[in-house]
Amino acid sequence: MLSKKNIVIFILLLVLVLNVFCTSSQARSYLVKTKSSLTLTSNNITLGPVTPESGLSTSEITIKYDYGMLARPGGFPFPNRKNPTTITLAIESRPSWCEVSLDTFQFKASIGSFLQKGSVNFKTNLSAKISESTAPAFSEEKIVLNATAEKNGNIVGSSTSIELAISPDFVPVFDYFLSNRSIMLEAGEEGNLSLSVENEGNSDIVVEITANISEEGMIVVGFPTPRTVEVGEQDTIPISVKALTTKNDTSKKVEVQLILNYSPVNDPTIEYIVKGSALSFNVSVSDDSDFIDLTPFVIGIVVVFIVLYFIFTLIFWRRRS
Repeated sequence: MLSKKNIVIFILLLVLVLNVFCTSSQARSYLVKTKSSLTLTSNNITLGPVTPESGLSTSEITIKYDYGMLARPGGFPFPNRKNPTTITLAIESRPSWCEVSLDTFQFKASIGSFLQKGSVNFKTNLSAKISESTAPAFSEEKIVLNATAEKNGNIVGSSTSIELAISPDFVPVFDYFLSNRSIMLEAGEEGNLSLSVENEGNSDIVVEITANISEEGMIVVGFPTPRTVEVGEQDTIPISVKALTTKNDTSKKVEVQLILNYSPVNDPTIEYIVKGSALSFNVSVSDDSDFIDLTPFVIGIVVVFIVLYFIFTLIFWRRRS
């Protein structure tokens, strides 16, 4: 009489035999199924910041395919006819301003021994490029990569996905134009000029103006507080110049060198400095000391005339008397 242990072994063997040889008229039928799983990993989960148009960021992707015991792929039990499992990679989603490509997007995973679990690894490279120069700087978005393993015999299909972050780097494209290159003022007089700036980059920027003045005691240059210039916008920044009273100089020319500092709004640690001949102008200052003040002379002449008048009048009256 069979023991309980032998009965269990007999039943297991029977299931195995049925699983191996059982067929139907339509397609192969599997009494026992085995699961599979996919894992995606990356050596660089953050792609960025990437310079728009010129920059390229890459990441090595590892695909791990696992399957369980009793795996019976198509073509089983003939060893040379066992079908490998097809694994396909696809870009599920990406930012509109980003181009993504894969070195390899399809793999074949061979299935090993029927009585053992199996694991197969593959590698490929993902490349990402920002195609639009106006892609907003520092705006982090996601690239979603999907992997799918097809059903193969009694091996159930599986899928998984991974997210990679990508962000455009700041592109400093900045244009400027100074309205005047020279200005003439008298002592105490105030004049104005303006600086037009245009932000053609991919981030709102904060602009601040300072100046180097060759003769600090001759003029005072005034600027507004730092101001924000949005992407694609132009702004006109007023600049005031006041001439101070000069001494010992009838005329003086003062050189002014403007210095522009600008930074992206979202990262003030990034600073750009612009200066040069296109941002310089001259101020000619004239003091009223170069005019002769005739008032004392006129007063002196009047006094002398009055004195002479009295003298001649006195002489005239004495002679008549």
